[in-house]
Amino acid sequence: MPKNRRPVRLVILACLLALVGLGAVIAWFFFSHINLQIAAGPVGGDGQKFLAAFVRTLAEEHPRVRLKVVPMADMEARMKALTTGEVDLAVVRSDMLTGTLGETIAILRRDVVCLIVPAHSPVETVGHLTGKCIGMVQGLASDDRILDQILTYYQIPGQTIRRVVLAPSDIGPAIRQKRIAALIAVGPTGPGPV
Repeated sequence: MPKNRRPVRLVILACLLALVGLGAVIAWFFFSHINLQIAAGPVGGDGQKFLAAFVRTLAEEHPRVRLKVVPMADMEARMKALTTGEVDLAVVRSDMLTGTLGETIAILRRDVVCLIVPAHSPVETVGHLTGKCIGMVQGLASDDRILDQILTYYQIPGQTIRRVVLAPSDIGPAIRQKRIAALIAVGPTGPGPV
């Protein structure tokens, strides 16, 4: 009989170890947290207000996931922080994501692109912009990329268009003085560049 006790002890020991391991996994699942840093716009902006509400809702519905908001005013800085791994997520325009840099996981808003021409302008189609000067509202350098995509779609070489970056107060005089043939503005349909 003493020979049978050793296998029974091994089975009991294996069962105890399995129970301890299972308990550790369950404890880890219920008590561990996932901490993510997210680069967002400046404090007080519309995006920041939405993100704060999102963080509160996430904390209530998924308490294991914790988001730490890292405010960054410049969109290029947010992209750099995402690229270098300083943050796990970033609030940026999805058209700025290139290659394997990242993917869109949520669309917070949809921006519109406005191409504005003065009354009685000879510009009636995008093709008529060839050789003309386009004003761009002072702001993001990535608006250039959107203009390039529009020109490529309409098969207009980008070098045939001159671009002038204008402060909002300079737009009216530039149109009246005919320094620009059209104005491009990118942004939400509410207050802002549009």
